[in-house]
Amino acid sequence: ALPAAWPVGRLRGARARGGLTLDLDWADGVPTRLRLQGAPGARVPVIGTRLPAVVTLDAEGQFTWAA
Repeated sequence: ALPAAWPVGRLRGARARGGLTLDLDWADGVPTRLRLQGAPGARVPVIGTRLPAVVTLDAEGQFTWAA
């Protein structure tokens, strides 16, 4: 969940389960950009209203989504 007190913001370099690094931008409490880095080919579950349920990192170990 995105913090209601911060309707607009961004997070860079957060570490997540499975050795992932994530960058996230949001506006009006809704994600606008997501970038994941991890092991190439990794399948990563993502929970969000406008995102796929599972994404696959590319050959360079990256996935980027933008609204």
